[in-house]
Amino acid sequence: MLFERFEDSGLSQFSYAVGCPGAGAIAIVDPRRDVDVYETFAADHGVEITHVLETHIHADFASGARELAERTGAELCLSAYDEEEKYDVEFSHQELEDGSTLELGSVRIRALHTPGHTPEHLSFLAFDTHRSTDVPEVMLSGDFLFVGSLGRPDLLGEESKRELARRLDIRLLEIPIGPVFEAYRRVLLPAFGPGDCVPAEENVQARIRGAILMALSNRFGYLVLSTGNKSEIAVGYSTLYGDMAGGYALISDVPKTLVYELAREINREEEKIPEATLTKEPSAELAPNQKDSDTLPPYSQLDPIIEGLVDLSLPVDVAARRARVPLEVAREIARRLDRSEYKRRQMPPGPKVTAKAFGEGRRYPIAHRFLV
Repeated sequence: MLFERFEDSGLSQFSYAVGCPGAGAIAIVDPRRDVDVYETFAADHGVEITHVLETHIHADFASGARELAERTGAELCLSAYDEEEKYDVEFSHQELEDGSTLELGSVRIRALHTPGHTPEHLSFLAFDTHRSTDVPEVMLSGDFLFVGSLGRPDLLGEESKRELARRLDIRLLEIPIGPVFEAYRRVLLPAFGPGDCVPAEENVQARIRGAILMALSNRFGYLVLSTGNKSEIAVGYSTLYGDMAGGYALISDVPKTLVYELAREINREEEKIPEATLTKEPSAELAPNQKDSDTLPPYSQLDPIIEGLVDLSLPVDVAARRARVPLEVAREIARRLDRSEYKRRQMPPGPKVTAKAFGEGRRYPIAHRFLV
């Protein structure tokens, strides 16, 4: 696979070339107005620009997509957005739907409909089919590069983050992890070999963030707060040396549903936490469209199960009836609770809030031969 990133520092915009040198074909994603750079790149690498792709349509006085397509004869590919959101696109183009694919030799590009920044927004997964037809090499979305399982930040979410920092009068420091993650992937590639590396790479992302936070702590003397709540910590929905890094686990004994209740109490007289933060579906944000509910029961079910098993020390069947969930769901939570003890032994200390906190409040063997 041939891949190149182009930066327009004046606009803080990135565009990309991706394609197959063997087939002599590349696609340009989100080209800027100065399109000469792409023609020069294609000539230098002995390839032809066969496709021009745009992630979004609505704004782009800065886009060179139409000009580049006209100059090179490439196919211009735009989102096949909903009719009610449709913009007036009067020039010739190919419409891409969610799941549409383009074949450029051994490189396959698949479109994903990822509304949020704009209703018609697309992201693009690029696969090197010589390596894998299931695991993408890169994911391209808007002006950001996403490698492997690294998911795009929704710009509405980004705005909520900034608004939260403003309202709470705290400093917001944004440090990209993309280049570090790319370096990890290159170093680990020979050892990882072929196959599904997504779970391991998701944990690498969390550990990069943890390492950056601890570096800032060492440099400036900050106390890093571990972000895990009791619900996540109970079932091991956390990464050692990643989101579990820190010096104090402030909400480690606060169930997820109670976290939301506390947030709404903070907002009772004045909205300090943006509503979008509270209504957004919970996600670890380690993969596109990932949701906590993909692997966990809804927190409205999970928290009563944990309360029964941990706080009240109930048998699994009793905890299931009390929480009004199927017995097998409670058994799976009990198994995950059991298997995650080794993680909890390594987490930072935190305050006791509920009837029984993890740590000194609940000593449980890591190695044993009995089953819960």
